[in-house]
Amino acid sequence: MNILEGRKPFLASREGKTDIVLLSTFYEIERFYLRAYNELDAYLDEPEPYLEIVLSSAAVLARIMNSNSILLVEFEVEDGERRVELPSGKVKEDTDKTIFDAAAREFYEETGGTILLPDLKPLSVVRHKDERGGLQFYTEIPELNVEQSDEFGRGYITPPRGTDRGGVARLITEPLDVFLDQEKTLLMYSENPWAVDEVVRLTLGMHIMELDRARE
Repeated sequence: MNILEGRKPFLASREGKTDIVLLSTFYEIERFYLRAYNELDAYLDEPEPYLEIVLSSAAVLARIMNSNSILLVEFEVEDGERRVELPSGKVKEDTDKTIFDAAAREFYEETGGTILLPDLKPLSVVRHKDERGGLQFYTEIPELNVEQSDEFGRGYITPPRGTDRGGVARLITEPLDVFLDQEKTLLMYSENPWAVDEVVRLTLGMHIMELDRARE
């Protein structure tokens, strides 16, 4: 098991408050278990982690390169309410070998898209009420065929047949500037509190700008 150098933005949240505690640290992920170490401690023979957490869910922040948008999923709901989420779901320990497998599976089930495991980059971790954790990944995907657009530049797509057993109403591509705006993003209709966390999304924005500068 190798200790990975966690230089990409990485957040930990507890009780609704987000702390940037993993920005310049080392972390390791073994199946569904995450440990994070202070940088100096990571070089010791037996480093003591300052964060240990069992991962029970995964989410994917998928950036669509050409349009610089984030892929969202809108679910079928009753009573005229609305529910929009990132592709995400709980771990299935009988089929998922690692948290990376869980993220790729959920992404496929909800969007029909395939992600290679090496393309999933851990971005943030949030504690659930049961003290387990959800790991959010960042990845990049090719352009999608948008069927219609709205005034904010969002694109709407009919999901592939069989996606999430019919529970997915449509896929949405939301421009990054809209996604980062807490008052405009459709994640205001999310059932997951972390999804509208301003620090999480601003950190994602900084991460994307760093990636773009590195490509120039």
